[in-house]
Amino acid sequence: MADKSMKSWTTVVALGVAPLLVSVAGGAAAHSFKTAFIAPMSGAQADIGRDALAGFMFATAERDAHPDQESDGHLGGLDVYVLVVDAAADTDLLLTSIAALVERERVEIVAGVLTAELEAVVRDRIGETGAVAVFAAPATDATTMRGEPFAEAFQSRVGRAPSRHAMRGYAVARIIDRLVRRLGGDFSDRTAVIEALRAARPQ
Repeated sequence: MADKSMKSWTTVVALGVAPLLVSVAGGAAAHSFKTAFIAPMSGAQADIGRDALAGFMFATAERDAHPDQESDGHLGGLDVYVLVVDAAADTDLLLTSIAALVERERVEIVAGVLTAELEAVVRDRIGETGAVAVFAAPATDATTMRGEPFAEAFQSRVGRAPSRHAMRGYAVARIIDRLVRRLGGDFSDRTAVIEALRAARPQ
C-alpha cells in the first residue's frame, strides 16, 4: 500500500509565466526553512523527476512528522517548505526563474536531480543568488536511516521499489538534513544561516 501521508505533488512552479508565482503551504520562520527542488517534472524525463521528488519527500517524512503539521515535512529537525521547479524548460528561463524564486520566496537551499551538464550551469546561477546548492552524485547508493535499509523502507511506505533517481532524491534530502542539524535549529538570521550552510556543505 502506498503511504497515505505522502503528498501527491501536482503543483509545480510554472516556468514561462511572468511574474513567477509560487504557492507554498506556509511561511518559513525561525525554526523552518524553504528549499527549492529542481528536476524534470514534464516531458520525456518526467518519470525521472517524479521519482527523484518521491525520494526527497520520503526523507522529509522519516523524522518528526505529525498529522497536524502545516509544513511539507521535516529536515534537520526543522519544518521544511518544498517548492518544486520543473527543469524541463528553456535553460535561460530556468536560470531566471531560480533567481526570482530565491529573491521572492527567500529560499535558502536549492537542491535537485539534474544531468551533470545542467547541474553545473544551475550551480553557477545558484551561487550568484546567494542561496546554497545541494545536489547528489549520480552514483549515489541506497543509504540507511535509523538502521533500516532505504530501499525496503521506501517500498513499504510508497508501495514500490525505489529507482536510482529516487535514491538520488533521497540522498539530496539527507545531505540537507545533516547540514541543517549542524546549525542547531535556528534560522532566524538568514545571512548567518546561509554562510554557515556554505561553510558546512560538502564539496
